[in-house]
Amino acid sequence: MNFSRIWLINIVLALFAVCFGIKAYRVWFEGETTALEMQAVERTKPQPKKKIVKKRIPPESDYAAVVEKNLFSLDRTSLKQEEFAKESSGQQVKVSLKEIILYGVVIMDDYQAALISDLRQGRDRKRTPRRTPKAADRRTQWVRVDDTMGDFRVTDIKKDRILLAEGAKEYEILLYDQNKQKRRVAVKKDAKPTVISTAGKSRAPRPKAPTKKRPTRDRRPVKVNTKR
Repeated sequence: MNFSRIWLINIVLALFAVCFGIKAYRVWFEGETTALEMQAVERTKPQPKKKIVKKRIPPESDYAAVVEKNLFSLDRTSLKQEEFAKESSGQQVKVSLKEIILYGVVIMDDYQAALISDLRQGRDRKRTPRRTPKAADRRTQWVRVDDTMGDFRVTDIKKDRILLAEGAKEYEILLYDQNKQKRRVAVKKDAKPTVISTAGKSRAPRPKAPTKKRPTRDRRPVKVNTKR
């Protein structure tokens, strides 16, 4: 009986060993095949096709700025220099307008004129230690429509202002401008005619000095006594 039980236990253990061996075999070999199959399947998946998007070509007008502002042009100037030139020209115009003073306006039926003083005139000349009235007269002048003052042209004359144009730009100069200090304009005096006499030079007779009257003495005869 003991011998039969031992063989029975051995047979059962052998069956367990065979079952566990089969399972281990499946785990080791079938697991690798499934992993390889999964990798192969993943690799053989068809990749999605890339969609080709057609880009719209911009018109040539969009490249006009690039063509005009050529970076390799010999005549190219930097943007800062252009801006500085514009600012400096604008400042020069402002300074020039400040030096033009409007004193008065005459408007009649067919006549329009304005009395101005252009302080820019005579600046290049040598300054004299003392300004003469003739120099002030040169700066003060009457202007009419279409007259030019340097770079400016008179386009219109109104009651309280005159309009000046420089190219396409237009400026105005007010008659009552508080920012400008007006100077007195020298008024020309009417010259009197000079009288020239052809007669010889003669001195006017001097008035005689009044003579002092001396006191008169009584002249009586002197009596001489001859008696002794």
